[in-house]
Amino acid sequence: MTAAERVRVLSETLEGTSIGLLELTTPEETIRLRRGDTSHPPPLAAIEPSMRAHPPGLVTAPCPGVFRTAHPAQDGPLAQAERHVAAGEAVGLVQVGPLLVHIAAPASGVVGEVLAENGATVGYGTPLLRLQEERA
Repeated sequence: MTAAERVRVLSETLEGTSIGLLELTTPEETIRLRRGDTSHPPPLAAIEPSMRAHPPGLVTAPCPGVFRTAHPAQDGPLAQAERHVAAGEAVGLVQVGPLLVHIAAPASGVVGEVLAENGATVGYGTPLLRLQEERA
């Protein structure tokens, strides 16, 4: 089956579901299908402080699963202490079965501390890491 045929089959399978993003990664390719608005959500800093469910700079799990510090098809961790990250950059993954959910940095900053261990079972909202504001 060609890549175009795989995309067609996956698109047809997703019709009628509420799945907004599907990413399949194999050693040979990555297929990412996104439905609807392709813009990124605003960074956490753009959200009113009263609407935040956790302290600024705290990155939490978006869903239950197994926390991964690295993508299985790539070398090295996505985020480690004292590393600079840009807003929207992947800083970890939550594995739900075969699905890997990217955890994006809500704002630019420096990873202060990774709070969850690689392979730890996490629930929605579990603190994963802390971002510190960039120093001028």
